[in-house]
Amino acid sequence: MTPFWVNYHCHLVMKFQAPKNPCSLNSTIHADTFAASLKVTHQTLSKNLQDAEANQTKYIDGKEVVLEIGDTVWHSMRHFRLTRLSKKSDYIQTGQYTASKFINQNAYIIQLPYTSWNNNIVNISLLDRYTPPTAAQMPSEPQPMVVDDSD
Repeated sequence: MTPFWVNYHCHLVMKFQAPKNPCSLNSTIHADTFAASLKVTHQTLSKNLQDAEANQTKYIDGKEVVLEIGDTVWHSMRHFRLTRLSKKSDYIQTGQYTASKFINQNAYIIQLPYTSWNNNIVNISLLDRYTPPTAAQMPSEPQPMVVDDSD
């Protein structure tokens, strides 16, 4: 919906000559029907705005990760300085580090190895809860190959 349509209930048509009766706003439209259609339009736009607001709040709030002391976490490799030439072929996450201290809603202290040059105070957006891998289904035994040695 354009702002022009919301106000006048027709789309703006640009012509070289001004139309004699712009849109359909002449005396044939009754004020009551026009006001009713404006009310319906207002309700539709209000609902669309509420839906958009509800949809965007999930992006504003960010990840809702609550870690306990002692939980095992993955650490994102986003801010790691690496020796590889390209980040594209590198790992996305590292670790199985332990969350050792809760600082505030957005930061935790994790136990990094002593050889790491990175800071051990990490923003929650860089952490993901570690979930151990599930037992993979064992592949079925291959069927024996039948070879015809009659030739």
